[in-house]
Amino acid sequence: MQRSEWSSDVCSSEKVSSLSYLKSLFGDKHAYLIDIYGALSYMLERDSRHAEAVKFAGQSLLVAMNIFGLMHIKVGKCHLRLGLLYSKRDNSKEQSRKELLIARGIFRNEFGALSV
Repeated sequence: MQRSEWSSDVCSSEKVSSLSYLKSLFGDKHAYLIDIYGALSYMLERDSRHAEAVKFAGQSLLVAMNIFGLMHIKVGKCHLRLGLLYSKRDNSKEQSRKELLIARGIFRNEFGALSV
């Protein structure tokens, strides 16, 4: 089967979102999903859809924690992202502070006490 035939078969057989298609290829715990969820979060934030942006940033964090553990730099970046998103919401200042402190702890662990 040629590439054009394959792609038309996939698209015409059932309406499938790109994200669910990628999950079917890579599984729910693939490192690519961290960046994909992060990019979706940034796009939704630019569109002022903060609740949805927080949802995708949280999914990015969960995947990163499952793959890399609790003290990896990618996990720290996800905590930082969530903290910045929470800081833009009026009722989430304490949650923002918690996420930013977790990110700071991870960065200090990775880069030393003078890093943050």
